[in-house]
Amino acid sequence: MKIINQNFYSKTNFCSKDLYRVNLKKDNQPLQAKAIQFDHSKGDTRLIAHLALDWLNTEYMKNIVANYSCKHEPATIIGIASDKEDLSSKDIKSLVAYRDDIKKGKKECEILFLQASPEIADNKKSPIRGAGELAMYAVVKHAKEKKCSKVSLMSTNHDFYRHIGFTPMAPISPLYSSKGFYLEKKDYDTFLKKIEEKYNLNCVG
Repeated sequence: MKIINQNFYSKTNFCSKDLYRVNLKKDNQPLQAKAIQFDHSKGDTRLIAHLALDWLNTEYMKNIVANYSCKHEPATIIGIASDKEDLSSKDIKSLVAYRDDIKKGKKECEILFLQASPEIADNKKSPIRGAGELAMYAVVKHAKEKKCSKVSLMSTNHDFYRHIGFTPMAPISPLYSSKGFYLEKKDYDTFLKKIEEKYNLNCVG
């Protein structure tokens, strides 16, 4: 679904918490971007509502909105966005929702959903690359800082997670398309360094 009122959306200022600068790739050239964390402010809530419309037909946007709106235990949502001061929904390139939890006495970080914007997710020839990997970079960076024992997730996109270095878990059932993946604490630095080198992240703050 297209944005109805472009002028209204372009004035939506949000995300008081910019995390650090990153580089996407566009036609194999660096494209300045940034990692941002949604903070449940009014501006953030408006932008999530706009994204819910603009990304309506993506696989996980409804789930991301539901987790953002959960009052009991809302997920942390990080986006990879164009490096601009005033952002609108068209500037968001990917979203990742995650939650820290205690499992068997250890703190773990569980990725709930990872979603690229429609222009990337629905277009294998999109010139923009890296939105998904940089979102995962943000989560692993968080997990390292918070001393989580591992990052885990369930996904049907097996090739992507194998490609970026996550270890597959044993399948729950041959009939179940989702498979678990994880990255252990001992592998955080290797993963982070790989992404930093791939996307030329010289100053990630």
